[in-house]
Amino acid sequence: LSTSRSTQPTHVTPDRGLPVQIRSLISVTAVLGAAALGWHLLAHGAWSADDAIGCGVMAVTTVLAHRLLVTIRFRTETDNFDLTDAVFTAGFVLVPAGPMLAGVAVALIAAQMWRRLAAYKITFNTGQYILGLGLAGLVSEAVGPADSMDYGSWLGAVAGMAVFFLINQASVAFIISRIEHLPFMAVVRPSLSLAALCWAGNVALGLLAVLLWTNDRAGLPLLIVPILLAHLAYRSWLRATQERDQMHRMTSAAAEISLDTDLARRIPATGETPELNTLAGALNRMLERLEAAFQRERRFIREASHELRTPLTVTRGYLEVLGPNPSPEEITEAVDVSLDELDRMGRLVTDLTTLARAEHADFVRSESFALGEFVDKLEAKARPILNGRLIVAPVNRAAVVAADSQRLTQALLNLLVNAAAHGAGEGTVTLKVVDEPDMWRFEVIDKGRGIPVGAEDLIFEPFHREHGAGPGTGLGLAIVRGIAEAHGGRAGVDNRPGDGATFWVHVPRSQRL
Repeated sequence: LSTSRSTQPTHVTPDRGLPVQIRSLISVTAVLGAAALGWHLLAHGAWSADDAIGCGVMAVTTVLAHRLLVTIRFRTETDNFDLTDAVFTAGFVLVPAGPMLAGVAVALIAAQMWRRLAAYKITFNTGQYILGLGLAGLVSEAVGPADSMDYGSWLGAVAGMAVFFLINQASVAFIISRIEHLPFMAVVRPSLSLAALCWAGNVALGLLAVLLWTNDRAGLPLLIVPILLAHLAYRSWLRATQERDQMHRMTSAAAEISLDTDLARRIPATGETPELNTLAGALNRMLERLEAAFQRERRFIREASHELRTPLTVTRGYLEVLGPNPSPEEITEAVDVSLDELDRMGRLVTDLTTLARAEHADFVRSESFALGEFVDKLEAKARPILNGRLIVAPVNRAAVVAADSQRLTQALLNLLVNAAAHGAGEGTVTLKVVDEPDMWRFEVIDKGRGIPVGAEDLIFEPFHREHGAGPGTGLGLAIVRGIAEAHGGRAGVDNRPGDGATFWVHVPRSQRL
């Protein structure tokens, strides 16, 4: 894998949207690259047939090497690593600098236009490549002249590639740091060690190609195997590095969420590793549920403290105004009010205890009981509440239900009390049991005004009351849902705005003993 780097936007930025400093840098890089190419072409002089062949070979092999990309995303930019370094290394030994740079320039422009990069990307990438290779060519020729086929030329190619590596890494990191408004080293450091190791491996591949060319050209196809293996190995290495970095970011984010107890924050998903993005999505969904549960708990505590404070405040107020010599009538009134408020507080505490125990494993104790007998007892308890308005639909009296009869009675009485309070004044309330294949569906149907649209789920939250809902603790429907879920079932409502509602409780038949 080559250490040659270029940049590609994760979203295309128009040239005119670049800061003046960046546009100037790109222009300077392009001019210097063109100057380096022109100088080497002039210094080389007239071309021979071998020069033209060398230029064509460099163009073709550069395009092919450029197609084997490994990418590292850096915010809005993608850092591209390809296989061109091995080609450049061999080129410094086998091809004169002028024809070599000409072939590379043509190949780079064609390859980047094929990938539809923005014009400023093509200009910058080509300019910095040719500038780096031009300076590297001077160093290579100074250390060991090209085409000498000895260790001196090999050493010259290594020295030249070292210069190209430094220019290439620094120029790409510099322009990314300017675009992202980050320190230069913050961009260089993450990929420097990987780039250096890749550079060493690919310079070795380039020299191996030179060795085969000079000794036995028939062996050149064998290079395909180590090149492909190196490409796959570095892709795997890069993937492992990205996964490690993403896991580190996820761990840091989770630690910060835990430390700050900020459940509104989420685990970052970068798009680099699909599997870790799936994990981040699952963790974020878990955080959403935890945040919702935490908000419900805070609301529950706030509402419970308010509901408990009210009867205490009323009782204390009556006792404080009695004075030192209250009349018998004042004492009687204070006692009656205090007892009434204490009864209300007692009911609230009982409902809170029931709701708190709903999540315990022993909250329901299933037993087998006859459906007909169960409905008869429920009807006897509900008739005084509804004052003759209750209608009980016929049921299969021989059917046997497996559930906690006391808890189920409590849930259905809550629904019947709710229907008595909120149904139409003289409207009927129907109790119905539907025998479905996998569940028992208990329904309480009223003819009232229905529920405001959008509140069908909210009314089952603790202490939720609709405007004008009247007296009550606001826990009745929450207890109904808790009892249903403790049985492994559900509770809900089919709303008919302006025409009433059907509250229902599902109890699975699988609980049959």
